Amino acid sequence: MKELAYYNGVVTPYDAASVPLSDRALFFGDAVYDVIVGRGQKVYQLEEHLERLFFNAERIGLVNHPSEADISDAVSSLLEDADPDDFLLYVQLSGDGKRRGHCRDNSEVNLMISLTECKLPDTLGEIKAITLPDRRHGMCDIKTTNLLAAILSVEEAQRRGADIAIFHKGDTITECSYANISLLKDGNLITHPLDSDILPGITQLNLIRAAEKLGIPCLSKMFSKDELYSADAVMITSTTKLIKLCTEIDGIPTLSPARDTVKQLFDSLRRELYSKIG
Repeated sequence: MKELAYYNGVVTPYDAASVPLSDRALFFGDAVYDVIVGRGQKVYQLEEHLERLFFNAERIGLVNHPSEADISDAVSSLLEDADPDDFLLYVQLSGDGKRRGHCRDNSEVNLMISLTECKLPDTLGEIKAITLPDRRHGMCDIKTTNLLAAILSVEEAQRRGADIAIFHKGDTITECSYANISLLKDGNLITHPLDSDILPGITQLNLIRAAEKLGIPCLSKMFSKDELYSADAVMITSTTKLIKLCTEIDGIPTLSPARDTVKQLFDSLRRELYSKIG
């Protein structure tokens, strides 16, 4: 496939894309984004992702953003030109300004889209994690490009032989470097409440729906590090990987007696994905 980029109506090869210095994302991270997957000419849950993107854009003052129809048309054009198999779609909205300044000097909103290859998961993956204090800002429910804490946490995880960090505030688990976290314990699915400490994950919502279909009770409540270590299964959910089973935390293997249930949940999410994109 061709990997492509779109910036305010200009389409280029991905590696040839350029962004002007007036784009406030460069200086301030004054931007929100979403990541979506698909296959061929079909995008999975585009409407849900754009709804979250627009909600977040308006929360940070980017009210004059392109419409859903405008973005859908741009995406369709990219897909037609790229002729992809599995792909990852990145959509970003950012503020614009004539010069660097903390206050915006105009109301323009930049639209950036990239289309790159992405192998969609066919089997349940595994992941190793460490735990780290949650040092992020207090608006984690906004999917912003301010990702310094996330990047540093992944680098720390890799230095310690793991893949991802699980954040905690005090003794309360929040989420991961770039994903949500859920537990299976005593036959229940446990997820963190939707508040400003976590991103409202679309795949996490899909996980809750899948659990309900399988008759698994779903509890929205805070859980501790002790509950994390003693869970019957720890699941990491994201758009690109669906579910990954956490097999090690802080260098200690997890027993995961509910692995079969995790596999059922993964298979349910995978069937739903492929029923929509083929």
